[in-house]
Amino acid sequence: MMKMADIVHLSLAVFLLVTPTMGDYAANEAALLTTLRANTSVDVRPVENTVVQATILLFAVNDVNIGKETMSLSGVMIVQWNDPRVSWDPATASGIFRLVVNTKYIWKPALVIENDIETVGVLGSDGTPPRVFFNGDVLWTPPISTTSSCSADITYYPYDKQKCSLTLVGWSYTTDEVDLLTDQNKPIDMQYFISNGEWEILSTGYEYINLTQDLMVFRKLVFNVTLRRKWQFYGLNIMLPLVLNSILMMVVFALPIESGEKMGYCLTVLLSYIVLLTMVSANLPPISSQTSIIQVYLSVVMCVGTAGTISTIVVLRLFHRDESKPVPTWLQTLTKSFLAPMVCVTCTSRRAVSPEGIEKKGSRQDDYSAKDIAHILDKFLFRIFGICMSVMTIGFIFTLMTHYLR
Repeated sequence: MMKMADIVHLSLAVFLLVTPTMGDYAANEAALLTTLRANTSVDVRPVENTVVQATILLFAVNDVNIGKETMSLSGVMIVQWNDPRVSWDPATASGIFRLVVNTKYIWKPALVIENDIETVGVLGSDGTPPRVFFNGDVLWTPPISTTSSCSADITYYPYDKQKCSLTLVGWSYTTDEVDLLTDQNKPIDMQYFISNGEWEILSTGYEYINLTQDLMVFRKLVFNVTLRRKWQFYGLNIMLPLVLNSILMMVVFALPIESGEKMGYCLTVLLSYIVLLTMVSANLPPISSQTSIIQVYLSVVMCVGTAGTISTIVVLRLFHRDESKPVPTWLQTLTKSFLAPMVCVTCTSRRAVSPEGIEKKGSRQDDYSAKDIAHILDKFLFRIFGICMSVMTIGFIFTLMTHYLR
Protein backbone atom coordinates (compact mmCIF):
# COMPACT_ATOMS: atom_id res chain seq x y z
CA MET A 1 0.00 0.00 0.00
CA MET A 2 1.10 3.55 -0.71
CA LYS A 3 2.16 5.60 2.22
CA MET A 4 0.39 8.83 3.05
CA ALA A 5 3.48 10.85 2.10
CA ASP A 6 3.53 9.26 -1.38
CA ILE A 7 -0.13 10.17 -1.91
CA VAL A 8 0.54 13.77 -0.93
CA HIS A 9 3.53 13.98 -3.28
CA LEU A 10 1.53 12.50 -6.16
CA SER A 11 -1.38 14.92 -5.61
CA LEU A 12 1.02 17.86 -5.51
CA ALA A 13 2.63 16.74 -8.78
CA VAL A 14 -0.75 16.48 -10.54
CA PHE A 15 -1.74 19.90 -9.25
CA LEU A 16 1.46 21.46 -10.52
CA LEU A 17 0.96 19.86 -13.94
CA VAL A 18 -2.65 21.00 -14.26
CA THR A 19 -2.18 24.56 -13.08
CA PRO A 20 0.09 25.69 -15.90
CA THR A 21 -2.20 23.99 -18.43
CA MET A 22 -5.19 25.95 -17.16
CA GLY A 23 -3.23 29.12 -17.15
CA ASP A 24 -1.90 28.50 -20.66
CA TYR A 25 -5.45 27.87 -21.95
CA ALA A 26 -6.73 31.14 -20.52
CA ALA A 27 -3.79 33.01 -21.95
CA ASN A 28 -4.20 31.37 -25.36
CA GLU A 29 -7.94 32.16 -25.44
CA ALA A 30 -7.28 35.76 -24.45
CA ALA A 31 -4.68 36.09 -27.18
CA LEU A 32 -7.08 34.58 -29.74
CA LEU A 33 -9.87 36.93 -28.70
CA THR A 34 -7.53 39.91 -29.06
CA THR A 35 -6.67 38.78 -32.59
CA LEU A 36 -10.31 38.28 -33.54
CA ARG A 37 -11.34 41.67 -32.20
CA ALA A 38 -8.66 43.32 -34.32
CA ASN A 39 -9.94 41.61 -37.47
CA THR A 40 -13.67 42.29 -37.13
CA SER A 41 -16.09 45.18 -36.68
CA VAL A 42 -19.46 45.20 -34.96
CA ASP A 43 -20.79 47.78 -37.42
CA VAL A 44 -19.94 46.02 -40.69
CA ARG A 45 -21.58 42.80 -41.84
CA PRO A 46 -19.24 39.89 -42.66
CA VAL A 47 -19.79 39.70 -46.44
CA GLU A 48 -21.80 41.57 -49.05
CA ASN A 49 -24.71 39.11 -48.87
CA THR A 50 -24.72 37.52 -45.42
CA VAL A 51 -27.01 34.52 -45.03
CA VAL A 52 -28.64 34.42 -41.59
CA GLN A 53 -30.62 31.33 -40.60
CA ALA A 54 -33.10 31.63 -37.72
CA THR A 55 -35.09 28.86 -36.06
CA ILE A 56 -37.06 28.63 -32.83
CA LEU A 57 -36.35 26.15 -30.07
CA LEU A 58 -39.80 26.14 -28.48
CA PHE A 59 -40.13 25.42 -24.76
CA ALA A 60 -43.78 26.20 -24.04
CA VAL A 61 -46.94 27.86 -25.28
CA ASN A 62 -47.88 29.77 -22.15
CA ASP A 63 -51.28 31.03 -23.22
CA VAL A 64 -53.55 31.63 -26.20
CA ASN A 65 -56.11 34.28 -25.28
CA ILE A 66 -58.72 34.57 -28.01
CA GLY A 67 -60.53 37.27 -26.04
CA LYS A 68 -57.48 39.53 -26.34
CA GLU A 69 -56.27 37.84 -29.55
CA THR A 70 -52.78 37.11 -28.24
CA MET A 71 -50.38 34.15 -28.04
CA SER A 72 -47.66 33.90 -25.40
CA LEU A 73 -44.73 31.52 -25.80
CA SER A 74 -41.24 30.91 -24.41
CA GLY A 75 -38.16 29.50 -26.07
CA VAL A 76 -34.85 30.30 -27.66
CA MET A 77 -34.21 31.92 -31.04
CA ILE A 78 -31.36 30.02 -32.68
CA VAL A 79 -29.58 32.36 -35.11
CA GLN A 80 -26.64 31.19 -37.24
CA TRP A 81 -24.40 32.82 -39.83
CA ASN A 82 -20.81 32.68 -41.05
CA ASP A 83 -18.28 35.42 -40.45
CA PRO A 84 -14.92 34.72 -42.15
CA ARG A 85 -13.29 37.48 -40.10
CA VAL A 86 -13.55 35.43 -36.90
CA SER A 87 -12.14 32.17 -38.30
CA TRP A 88 -8.79 30.69 -37.22
CA ASP A 89 -6.64 27.62 -37.47
CA PRO A 90 -6.95 25.47 -34.33
CA ALA A 91 -3.42 24.15 -34.90
CA THR A 92 -1.97 27.63 -34.38
CA ALA A 93 -4.33 28.46 -31.51
CA SER A 94 -3.38 25.73 -29.03
CA GLY A 95 -6.18 23.46 -30.28
CA ILE A 96 -9.02 25.88 -29.48
CA PHE A 97 -12.02 25.00 -31.65
CA ARG A 98 -14.68 27.39 -30.28
CA LEU A 99 -15.06 30.54 -28.21
CA VAL A 100 -17.78 32.47 -26.45
CA VAL A 101 -17.51 36.13 -27.47
CA ASN A 102 -19.18 39.15 -25.93
CA THR A 103 -21.80 40.68 -28.22
CA LYS A 104 -20.06 44.07 -28.19
CA TYR A 105 -17.04 42.58 -29.97
CA ILE A 106 -18.79 40.81 -32.88
CA TRP A 107 -21.33 41.70 -35.54
CA LYS A 108 -24.80 40.28 -35.13
CA PRO A 109 -28.00 40.88 -37.12
CA ALA A 110 -30.50 43.37 -35.72
CA LEU A 111 -33.65 41.25 -35.57
CA VAL A 112 -37.04 42.36 -34.25
CA ILE A 113 -40.17 40.37 -33.40
CA GLU A 114 -42.59 42.59 -35.25
CA ASN A 115 -45.91 41.44 -33.76
CA ASP A 116 -44.77 41.47 -30.12
CA ILE A 117 -47.36 43.59 -28.31
CA GLU A 118 -45.53 43.99 -24.98
CA THR A 119 -41.88 44.74 -25.68
CA VAL A 120 -40.66 46.13 -28.98
CA GLY A 121 -36.90 46.04 -29.29
CA VAL A 122 -33.94 44.40 -30.93
CA LEU A 123 -33.63 40.71 -30.21
CA GLY A 124 -30.89 39.78 -27.76
CA SER A 125 -30.75 43.07 -25.91
CA ASP A 126 -30.06 41.03 -22.75
CA GLY A 127 -26.49 40.57 -23.98
CA THR A 128 -26.56 36.82 -24.62
CA PRO A 129 -23.04 36.06 -25.97
CA PRO A 130 -22.72 34.16 -29.27
CA ARG A 131 -20.53 31.08 -29.69
CA VAL A 132 -17.91 31.31 -32.44
CA PHE A 133 -16.35 28.28 -34.14
CA PHE A 134 -12.96 28.07 -35.81
CA ASN A 135 -14.43 27.96 -39.33
CA GLY A 136 -16.22 31.28 -38.82
CA ASP A 137 -19.66 29.84 -37.99
CA VAL A 138 -21.46 31.87 -35.34
CA LEU A 139 -24.22 30.45 -33.14
CA TRP A 140 -26.33 32.98 -31.25
CA THR A 141 -29.14 31.79 -28.94
CA PRO A 142 -31.00 34.72 -27.35
CA PRO A 143 -33.97 33.62 -25.17
CA ILE A 144 -37.45 34.81 -26.09
CA SER A 145 -40.53 35.22 -23.94
CA THR A 146 -43.01 37.03 -26.09
CA THR A 147 -46.70 37.84 -26.30
CA SER A 148 -47.62 38.31 -29.93
CA SER A 149 -50.83 39.30 -31.65
CA CYS A 150 -52.91 36.44 -33.01
CA SER A 151 -56.02 36.90 -35.13
CA ALA A 152 -58.64 34.67 -33.53
CA ASP A 153 -61.06 32.43 -35.43
CA ILE A 154 -64.08 32.11 -33.13
CA THR A 155 -66.38 30.29 -35.56
CA TYR A 156 -66.10 26.88 -33.91
CA TYR A 157 -65.47 27.95 -30.30
CA PRO A 158 -64.95 26.10 -27.94
CA TYR A 159 -63.76 23.33 -30.30
CA ASP A 160 -61.70 25.79 -32.29
CA LYS A 161 -58.33 25.77 -34.00
CA GLN A 162 -56.12 28.82 -34.04
CA LYS A 163 -53.28 29.67 -36.41
CA CYS A 164 -50.91 32.07 -34.70
CA SER A 165 -47.60 33.44 -35.91
CA LEU A 166 -44.36 35.02 -34.78
CA THR A 167 -42.95 37.49 -37.30
CA LEU A 168 -39.19 38.06 -37.36
CA VAL A 169 -37.85 40.99 -39.38
CA GLY A 170 -34.48 42.62 -39.93
CA TRP A 171 -35.37 46.18 -40.87
CA SER A 172 -31.75 47.35 -40.89
CA TYR A 173 -30.80 45.36 -43.98
CA THR A 174 -32.36 44.54 -47.34
CA THR A 175 -32.46 41.01 -48.76
CA ASP A 176 -29.38 41.85 -50.88
CA GLU A 177 -27.43 42.66 -47.73
CA VAL A 178 -28.74 40.11 -45.21
CA ASP A 179 -30.73 37.13 -46.48
CA LEU A 180 -32.97 35.99 -43.60
CA LEU A 181 -33.82 32.28 -43.95
CA THR A 182 -34.87 29.33 -41.81
CA ASP A 183 -34.49 25.56 -41.71
CA GLN A 184 -37.07 24.28 -44.20
CA ASN A 185 -37.33 20.89 -42.47
CA LYS A 186 -37.61 22.15 -38.90
CA PRO A 187 -38.34 25.89 -38.55
CA ILE A 188 -39.61 25.26 -35.01
CA ASP A 189 -37.77 22.67 -32.93
CA MET A 190 -39.99 21.05 -30.26
CA GLN A 191 -37.63 18.50 -28.72
CA TYR A 192 -37.83 20.29 -25.34
CA PHE A 193 -41.45 21.37 -25.64
CA ILE A 194 -43.66 21.12 -22.53
CA SER A 195 -47.32 20.54 -23.42
CA ASN A 196 -49.97 23.09 -22.50
CA GLY A 197 -53.01 22.12 -20.42
CA GLU A 198 -55.48 23.89 -22.73
CA TRP A 199 -53.91 23.79 -26.18
CA GLU A 200 -52.14 21.20 -28.29
CA ILE A 201 -49.93 21.97 -31.29
CA LEU A 202 -51.12 20.34 -34.50
CA SER A 203 -48.46 21.64 -36.87
CA THR A 204 -45.76 24.25 -37.38
CA GLY A 205 -44.51 25.98 -40.50
CA TYR A 206 -43.05 29.13 -41.96
CA GLU A 207 -43.43 31.57 -44.80
CA TYR A 208 -41.46 34.44 -46.31
CA ILE A 209 -43.02 37.83 -46.94
CA ASN A 210 -41.04 40.31 -49.03
CA LEU A 211 -41.86 44.00 -48.67
CA THR A 212 -40.77 46.47 -51.32
CA GLN A 213 -40.00 50.08 -50.46
CA ASP A 214 -38.76 52.08 -53.43
CA LEU A 215 -35.98 49.86 -54.80
CA MET A 216 -35.27 48.13 -51.49
CA VAL A 217 -36.70 44.72 -50.57
CA PHE A 218 -37.08 43.74 -46.93
CA ARG A 219 -37.98 40.26 -45.75
CA LYS A 220 -40.24 39.00 -43.01
CA LEU A 221 -39.79 35.50 -41.66
CA VAL A 222 -43.12 34.28 -40.30
CA PHE A 223 -43.20 31.25 -37.98
CA ASN A 224 -46.68 29.68 -37.97
CA VAL A 225 -48.14 27.56 -35.18
CA THR A 226 -51.50 25.78 -35.57
CA LEU A 227 -53.11 24.94 -32.24
CA ARG A 228 -56.25 23.08 -31.24
CA ARG A 229 -58.11 23.58 -27.98
CA LYS A 230 -58.40 20.49 -25.80
CA TRP A 231 -62.05 19.57 -25.42
CA GLN A 232 -62.32 17.99 -21.95
CA PHE A 233 -62.72 21.14 -19.82
CA TYR A 234 -65.11 22.89 -22.17
CA GLY A 235 -67.01 19.68 -22.83
CA LEU A 236 -67.84 19.37 -19.14
CA ASN A 237 -68.37 23.06 -18.36
CA ILE A 238 -70.07 24.36 -21.50
CA MET A 239 -71.24 21.63 -23.85
CA LEU A 240 -72.77 19.34 -21.21
CA PRO A 241 -74.84 22.17 -19.62
CA LEU A 242 -76.00 23.19 -23.09
CA VAL A 243 -77.23 19.70 -23.94
CA LEU A 244 -78.91 19.26 -20.54
CA ASN A 245 -80.63 22.65 -20.85
CA SER A 246 -81.84 21.68 -24.30
CA ILE A 247 -83.46 18.61 -22.81
CA LEU A 248 -85.05 20.74 -20.09
CA MET A 249 -86.33 23.14 -22.72
CA MET A 250 -88.03 20.26 -24.54
CA VAL A 251 -89.79 18.80 -21.49
CA VAL A 252 -91.35 22.07 -20.36
CA PHE A 253 -94.54 20.99 -22.14
CA ALA A 254 -94.40 17.55 -20.53
CA LEU A 255 -94.98 19.16 -17.14
CA PRO A 256 -98.66 18.77 -16.18
CA ILE A 257 -100.70 21.94 -16.46
CA GLU A 258 -102.36 21.22 -13.16
CA SER A 259 -99.02 21.44 -11.31
CA GLY A 260 -99.01 25.23 -11.50
CA GLU A 261 -95.22 25.28 -12.09
CA LYS A 262 -95.06 25.46 -15.87
CA MET A 263 -94.47 29.20 -16.07
CA GLY A 264 -91.76 29.29 -13.40
CA TYR A 265 -90.04 26.27 -14.90
CA CYS A 266 -90.03 27.79 -18.39
CA LEU A 267 -88.57 31.10 -17.20
CA THR A 268 -85.88 29.33 -15.15
CA VAL A 269 -84.65 27.34 -18.16
CA LEU A 270 -84.68 30.48 -20.30
CA LEU A 271 -82.62 32.39 -17.72
CA SER A 272 -80.09 29.54 -17.56
CA TYR A 273 -79.49 29.93 -21.30
CA ILE A 274 -78.95 33.66 -20.86
CA VAL A 275 -76.34 32.92 -18.18
CA LEU A 276 -74.57 30.47 -20.50
CA LEU A 277 -74.57 33.02 -23.32
CA THR A 278 -73.05 35.59 -20.97
CA MET A 279 -70.29 33.15 -19.95
CA VAL A 280 -69.47 32.33 -23.58
CA SER A 281 -69.50 35.98 -24.68
CA ALA A 282 -67.07 36.91 -21.90
CA ASN A 283 -64.41 34.61 -23.42
CA LEU A 284 -64.81 35.83 -27.01
CA PRO A 285 -63.36 38.96 -28.60
CA PRO A 286 -65.88 41.72 -29.39
CA ILE A 287 -65.48 41.46 -33.16
CA SER A 288 -68.17 41.61 -35.84
CA SER A 289 -66.22 40.08 -38.73
CA GLN A 290 -66.89 36.55 -37.43
CA THR A 291 -69.76 34.89 -35.62
CA SER A 292 -69.39 31.92 -33.33
CA ILE A 293 -71.66 28.94 -33.97
CA ILE A 294 -72.26 28.56 -30.25
CA GLN A 295 -73.44 32.17 -30.03
CA VAL A 296 -75.83 31.61 -32.92
CA TYR A 297 -77.08 28.41 -31.29
CA LEU A 298 -77.66 30.08 -27.91
CA SER A 299 -79.38 33.06 -29.56
CA VAL A 300 -81.72 30.77 -31.51
CA VAL A 301 -82.40 28.72 -28.39
CA MET A 302 -83.31 31.90 -26.50
CA CYS A 303 -85.74 32.77 -29.29
CA VAL A 304 -87.21 29.26 -29.08
CA GLY A 305 -87.36 29.63 -25.29
CA THR A 306 -89.19 32.94 -25.66
CA ALA A 307 -91.65 31.32 -28.06
CA GLY A 308 -92.04 28.47 -25.57
CA THR A 309 -92.81 30.94 -22.77
CA ILE A 310 -95.45 32.67 -24.89
CA SER A 311 -96.91 29.29 -25.87
CA THR A 312 -97.05 28.29 -22.20
CA ILE A 313 -98.99 31.46 -21.44
CA VAL A 314 -101.49 30.59 -24.20
CA VAL A 315 -101.87 27.04 -22.86
CA LEU A 316 -102.44 28.29 -19.31
CA ARG A 317 -105.01 30.85 -20.46
CA LEU A 318 -106.92 28.15 -22.31
CA PHE A 319 -106.77 25.82 -19.34
CA HIS A 320 -108.10 28.47 -16.96
CA ARG A 321 -110.68 29.82 -19.42
CA ASP A 322 -114.16 30.37 -18.08
CA GLU A 323 -116.15 27.26 -19.03
CA SER A 324 -119.27 29.35 -19.46
CA LYS A 325 -117.73 31.00 -22.50
CA PRO A 326 -117.87 29.00 -25.73
CA VAL A 327 -114.64 28.01 -27.46
CA PRO A 328 -114.25 29.93 -30.76
CA THR A 329 -115.24 27.97 -33.84
CA TRP A 330 -111.90 28.49 -35.57
CA LEU A 331 -110.07 27.00 -32.57
CA GLN A 332 -112.42 23.99 -32.55
CA THR A 333 -111.80 23.50 -36.29
CA LEU A 334 -108.03 23.85 -35.88
CA THR A 335 -108.01 21.36 -33.03
CA LYS A 336 -110.13 18.77 -34.84
CA SER A 337 -108.47 19.02 -38.24
CA PHE A 338 -104.83 19.51 -37.23
CA LEU A 339 -103.83 19.51 -33.56
CA ALA A 340 -105.72 16.40 -32.42
CA PRO A 341 -104.53 14.17 -35.31
CA MET A 342 -100.95 15.38 -34.82
CA VAL A 343 -100.92 14.21 -31.21
CA CYS A 344 -102.97 11.08 -31.96
CA VAL A 345 -106.00 12.21 -29.95
CA THR A 346 -109.37 10.95 -31.23
CA CYS A 347 -112.52 12.98 -30.87
CA THR A 348 -114.71 11.27 -28.27
CA SER A 349 -118.28 12.12 -27.52
CA ARG A 350 -118.50 14.84 -24.93
CA ARG A 351 -120.93 17.58 -24.01
CA ALA A 352 -119.72 21.06 -23.24
CA VAL A 353 -121.70 22.20 -20.23
CA SER A 354 -121.61 25.20 -18.00
CA PRO A 355 -120.71 24.97 -14.32
CA GLU A 356 -124.43 24.97 -13.57
CA GLY A 357 -124.88 21.80 -15.62
CA ILE A 358 -126.81 23.48 -18.46
CA GLU A 359 -125.67 22.62 -21.96
CA LYS A 360 -124.14 25.62 -23.69
CA LYS A 361 -125.97 27.06 -26.62
CA GLY A 362 -124.52 26.09 -29.98
CA SER A 363 -122.25 23.40 -28.56
CA ARG A 364 -122.01 19.94 -30.08
CA GLN A 365 -121.27 16.62 -28.51
CA ASP A 366 -118.02 16.25 -30.41
CA ASP A 367 -116.68 19.70 -29.43
CA TYR A 368 -113.61 20.00 -27.21
CA SER A 369 -113.68 22.01 -24.04
CA ALA A 370 -111.04 24.69 -23.38
CA LYS A 371 -109.23 22.38 -20.97
CA ASP A 372 -109.17 19.60 -23.58
CA ILE A 373 -107.74 21.97 -26.16
CA ALA A 374 -105.14 23.14 -23.64
CA HIS A 375 -103.98 19.55 -23.09
CA ILE A 376 -103.95 18.80 -26.82
CA LEU A 377 -102.00 21.99 -27.54
CA ASP A 378 -99.57 21.11 -24.75
CA LYS A 379 -98.88 17.71 -26.33
CA PHE A 380 -98.55 19.25 -29.77
CA LEU A 381 -96.05 21.84 -28.53
CA PHE A 382 -94.07 19.14 -26.75
CA ARG A 383 -93.57 17.34 -30.07
CA ILE A 384 -92.79 20.50 -32.05
CA PHE A 385 -90.32 21.92 -29.53
CA GLY A 386 -88.79 18.49 -28.99
CA ILE A 387 -88.10 18.07 -32.71
CA CYS A 388 -86.73 21.63 -33.07
CA MET A 389 -84.41 21.39 -30.06
CA SER A 390 -83.22 17.91 -31.02
CA VAL A 391 -82.40 18.90 -34.60
CA MET A 392 -80.65 22.12 -33.54
CA THR A 393 -78.64 20.50 -30.76
CA ILE A 394 -77.56 17.47 -32.82
CA GLY A 395 -76.66 19.69 -35.78
CA PHE A 396 -74.72 22.06 -33.53
CA ILE A 397 -72.69 19.30 -31.88
CA PHE A 398 -72.12 17.48 -35.19
CA THR A 399 -70.79 20.66 -36.84
CA LEU A 400 -68.36 21.36 -33.99
CA MET A 401 -67.10 17.79 -33.73
CA THR A 402 -66.66 17.42 -37.50
CA HIS A 403 -64.44 20.50 -37.57
CA TYR A 404 -62.55 19.40 -34.45
CA LEU A 405 -61.72 15.94 -35.80
CA ARG A 406 -60.62 17.11 -39.25
